[in-house]
Amino acid sequence: MLVPPEVVSSLPGTPADARQQSLSGSWGSRNLARVTTEQLDVVVKRWQGSRRLAMAAAETSALTTLASAGFHQVARVVALGGAPVLHPPGAHCAWTAQEYLQGLAPPRHAVGDQRFSRELGTVLARFHLALARPGHLLHAGSRLDELQLLPELTGLLPPTEAALVGAAFDLAVSRMEEVLAFPLGLLHGDLNLENLLQGPNGLQLIDLEFSRVDVRLLDLAALAAPTRDSAGRLQLAPEGFVRSVGSAYQEELNGTGIRPDSTQLALLPIVSLLHFLLILTDQLRARSPHVASVLPVVPQLALRAGSFARRRRRR
Repeated sequence: MLVPPEVVSSLPGTPADARQQSLSGSWGSRNLARVTTEQLDVVVKRWQGSRRLAMAAAETSALTTLASAGFHQVARVVALGGAPVLHPPGAHCAWTAQEYLQGLAPPRHAVGDQRFSRELGTVLARFHLALARPGHLLHAGSRLDELQLLPELTGLLPPTEAALVGAAFDLAVSRMEEVLAFPLGLLHGDLNLENLLQGPNGLQLIDLEFSRVDVRLLDLAALAAPTRDSAGRLQLAPEGFVRSVGSAYQEELNGTGIRPDSTQLALLPIVSLLHFLLILTDQLRARSPHVASVLPVVPQLALRAGSFARRRRRR
């Protein structure tokens, strides 16, 4: 049984013998299963661990806000709650049931497709605009402040890699004060091609459990490395991909009051470096095996950010 009976029985009109199918991914921070009956077709997401309630609350709050704002390129929450789990004994999980969205994740080569990049920029702009409403803040401040933990954590890395990360850190934090002055907003928090679906209703966003209030451009910055190779390592997208997404994003937000200016977009290489250094910080803190998946893109992003910094100095 993929979903505990007590969770299945909590779904509206769902019999205990409903059909179930595992949907879990290799980086999953939760268990996913599709539950279907003649009347219902949902994805049940179960989070475990110390952050289970925060992650479930973040996703549910974001989805509810989006629905109330008329943004329908995300799933609708059908039910939510908590339930005991068997491992470890006595622990609990937080769970939600969301409508099942038809579609497939965009292929890796989509980053070279101009039409896809512009559609993504447009959808992301509408997503941010729908969330740009007072009274729906999930977290105050910026998580970028947590980067102060990284220098100590680099002691867990081999010396050569620690030196590369240290140099990238110095470059990124030299501009962090400028980035922290950018407007905050409710963002997706984990934007990549695996958290997108191309379906009959166009491009849709999924997996919002990392939604939070932060520098809004961090969502755009995440697209600097939006795919993984067959070994699970993050892969850089062509620089033109992020520029194309950013251009469509700006166009869609014309006259809205949350459109980023050219100065903010010019700092995207720095924001991207900050974003992935924050991911690396999280993985090092958790002693996660995924450190090896994030580490290779850090010096590559530092090269891009360094090139940007040199161009700025010459002006």
